[in-house]
This record gives sequence, C-alpha cells and structure tokens, in this order.
Amino acid sequence: KPSWDTAGPATLPAGSTLVRLLPEAVVSPVTVSAVAPESLGWSSTADELDVFWGVPAPYETSGSPNLYPQGQGSHQGYEVTSKAQIVVDVKLTGPITTRPVSVVGHPAILSSAPQPPSLGYGVQAVKWVSRQLPDGRYIHVWLADADTAALLAFAGSLVESPETLRPHMSLGLTLPGLGSRSVVSAIGTRFLTRVSIDLCPSGSLPDPTATGLPSKCLSAWIFSGTNVSRLSLNQTVPVQVVRTGGLEVQTYPGTKFAYAGVGQASAIVVQAPAAAPISAAELAAIVGSVRFDPAVEIKF
Repeated sequence: KPSWDTAGPATLPAGSTLVRLLPEAVVSPVTVSAVAPESLGWSSTADELDVFWGVPAPYETSGSPNLYPQGQGSHQGYEVTSKAQIVVDVKLTGPITTRPVSVVGHPAILSSAPQPPSLGYGVQAVKWVSRQLPDGRYIHVWLADADTAALLAFAGSLVESPETLRPHMSLGLTLPGLGSRSVVSAIGTRFLTRVSIDLCPSGSLPDPTATGLPSKCLSAWIFSGTNVSRLSLNQTVPVQVVRTGGLEVQTYPGTKFAYAGVGQASAIVVQAPAAAPISAAELAAIVGSVRFDPAVEIKF
C-alpha cells in the first residue's frame, strides 16, 4: 500500500450488493531515470498506458504552484499500446509523414503532424518516434517543441526496465459487473491536476465526448482548487446527508451522485451509472472507501 493509504477496509452497508475492489499495480515497461516517480503523471487502461511530465507551454507562466520541478518549462511523455500507430483524436490540417530512424540501435519510425494528434493524455507534440518493445507492444515517445535530434536523444534515454507507477488515489468499493478499469493519476498545476478512477462494464471505457448521455461507468475523482459547494449547483433532486468514516457525504440518489468535502478546497466525488440501483448509504460508502495522497489537495 502507498504510505498515505493507512485506513482499514471500507465498511459495507447492511444488505448492500457492493463489492470490494482489489488494487491493480500499473507497471510501465520503461523507466524514466531522470525524473522522480512522484513527478510522473499517467493514464492507464487495459490496452494503453500514457506517461507524461512537465508543464505545457500555455501554463508555464500561469502563476499556479508547479509540482513538476524536474520538468519545468517542458512537456514530454510516452504512450505504450499494442498498436503500431497512435490514435489520432483531432482533425489534422494535413497528413502525417513518416521516415525510418534508429533509437539506440533499434529500428524506429519518426512521425510528424501539422499539430499535436491528441487532446487527451496521448501524444501532445507534432513529432513522435515509435518502435516495438521486446514484449511485442509499441512505445510512442514525444517531446514538445523539440527538434528531431533532441527527440531521438530523449527516446534513447528511456531505460527498458519495468517501473511500477505511483498512484495518488485508491477506491475500495464498487458495483458488481464493472470489470474494465481506467485510471488517471496526474498532479500538476491547478489546470493539470486529474486524479480519477473509472470502472466500466467489461470491454468498455468512459467516453469523454458523450456529454449529457447516461454513463454506464462508476467514476470517482478528487475535485480540487475551487469552491466545493459548486458541486451541488446542477443537482435538482433532493439531497440526503450521510455521515460515514468521519465524512459528511452529500448524496443525491436520484442522479446517483455524491461528494464529501475534505481539506480546505477539495472533495471526493462519485458518480454511479445512471441505471444502477444504488442507495444513499451505498453512495456514501463508495465515497468513504476513497483514499488519496494529501499532495492532491491543491491549496491557493
């Protein structure tokens, strides 16, 4: 267990169908030797691991606390997936061009695009280099605002040695039947912080583009850096307050939503699937099962 996860197992409400969620280690096939593990942000699903650090250029002078001291003034990372080609989730204004290169003796492909091909946690640079790893997967390495020589040198600096990535949050309870896990663990400036766990029906993942559509996933995240009471503004159903584990949990069974304020300006937030039969006590129990790294609490 991480040093911050010292509490015992969460309490199950009487007669509840909730199940205990066992932790899963997230292991990267490469190690970033020049960056402290706590400075790495990452996003993990069954078939894709994105690891990144540094601060994107628009936020370098934002005045917010920078928790990436090793990467200050740069933005870089890599994606590990079974796919030889990255997923492009933006409409590019021109074609992707490629040419063969070598990375510390390994054959690789250098790709260039007119703009970064990802809006999410994938490749966020106009150049990236891809090669196959010994385990059969592919690694796509990117370095923002870098020339080709710097990108190839950076790709060659990644050591082929497994590294267990450090989580910033854990979830102890879930609904039955949600076997597909998506985790984001990134602490940065107030604009970059995202610490969340999504549990979905097997074979599916949360769809960030499905705004306003009923979700099939259970989502838990840490809300930081602003007025926690804002979380209740969009709720039009009655609230039920449940006290559990030292928390005062605001639950909205009608919308399957719940939250509890923690610290100065943070909250644990849970959104259950729209069709899930779940009580106020069960929503509160899931909120109470969340443990998180105190570093997530961004204080301004």
